[in-house]
Amino acid sequence: MKQLTIILFVLSVFQIQAQVGLSMSYINQNADQWEELAIEQYGNSAENNFLNSGYELGVDYWWRIEKFRIEFFPTLSYALLTTKLDNPLVNDLGLIREGKYNQSNIGLHLKTNIYPLDFGGDCDCPTWKKDGNVIKKGWFIQLIGGAKSMITKYKFNDYSSSDQSILFEAGLGTGLDIGVSEFLTVTPYINYIHTFNAEWLQLDELPTNANGFPFTDEFNSNVTDMNRLVFGVRLGFRFDELNKYGFR
Repeated sequence: MKQLTIILFVLSVFQIQAQVGLSMSYINQNADQWEELAIEQYGNSAENNFLNSGYELGVDYWWRIEKFRIEFFPTLSYALLTTKLDNPLVNDLGLIREGKYNQSNIGLHLKTNIYPLDFGGDCDCPTWKKDGNVIKKGWFIQLIGGAKSMITKYKFNDYSSSDQSILFEAGLGTGLDIGVSEFLTVTPYINYIHTFNAEWLQLDELPTNANGFPFTDEFNSNVTDMNRLVFGVRLGFRFDELNKYGFR
């Protein structure tokens, strides 16, 4: 809740003069090495189900360079992924092995949109304000770079642990700007983002696996690269357009 409050505060600070956006996304993520550890503990029920999905909320500030269709979006975001797992074989023996996992991210990224079909255009966005094809004016390729603070927590029966780290990311995406009015642009998008060397220090400290044997570092399971697909929509607000009509 605190993270959401911060994002809304940033939006309110910029809104008087700025051109800002609010984005909402669904995340599909995989972290192979962490998943290996979860499968050891919980069996196949953890496969493709370990911190595999979540949601993200972001706020951005927009500006562009003159004469070319290149636009920049510094973006602040908050994401949350959760998983609850248990091992039914162990539970049948009367030993409850339930794990609750939580990954939250506060990210700061620079997203750069390049419009290849209208690269030399002088579009004064939103796109409806100029004549021409919506695809030509609104389709873009997006380059993404930045970092995030990742907070990871888990609770295993009576054992709990948390960890925090700073991670770097890079990605590529695409989307389409759809101008609704002078004030509002709607942009559906899809991104692929890679996170480098994510380390969850305490993840391999669980007491035993499902068979009662201690975990080992054979798979180096507390370090992984993470890949995620992000499906979302951005609402772009041009408060400067409202100011032309006397709204402050």
